[in-house]
Amino acid sequence: SDGGVKVSNDDGTNWTISSGMPWGFSTDVHNQLACSPMNDQHLFFSCYYVANDDTWHRTLYQSSDNGATWTSLYDGGGINRPTFVKTAHSLNGNSNQFDLYFSDGQCLFERATFKEGTTPTMVGGWTTMNLDHCDGSDLAFKTDGKTPLLFTSDGGVSTTTDQGANWHMTGAGVHGYNALQITEVTGQRHSGDNKSD
Repeated sequence: SDGGVKVSNDDGTNWTISSGMPWGFSTDVHNQLACSPMNDQHLFFSCYYVANDDTWHRTLYQSSDNGATWTSLYDGGGINRPTFVKTAHSLNGNSNQFDLYFSDGQCLFERATFKEGTTPTMVGGWTTMNLDHCDGSDLAFKTDGKTPLLFTSDGGVSTTTDQGANWHMTGAGVHGYNALQITEVTGQRHSGDNKSD
């Protein structure tokens, strides 16, 4: 099927390709979609794409019309781990604002606050989060729906004590997470080994 973001306005009965993205879209590329916690028509999309000059780009896009059209918020060169984007209620408590988190799959991990409206607009600019280990893969929030709790990377799990400004690896043992970075393993079989995950 055609690459790109497909949009449905009739609960998934029919789908159309959205516009506004600089495709050269590849298969098997990791992408992530998030929506404003206040308006499900306001979407954010992070992905990789290949430009006409065959260079890879890490990107973040915004749509105010349920994905029919898109505007670029970030476009950086290179490829590494998958990008991700998350939204949450604003840490500042303003009921008309939300926070957007973006990781480029390398060492960039940022947060911005957006004011909800016909088109969400950024309030101020991006704030860089400090990491003990790069290559972010996901972010989890506390049950309040706004406070960052866990950040995962290919190095394991990180926690924060300052609402996400600084992240530290949890370590292993009783109070941590036992993790070992293993990538691209194929064809491994351990018969009779019931002590492995």
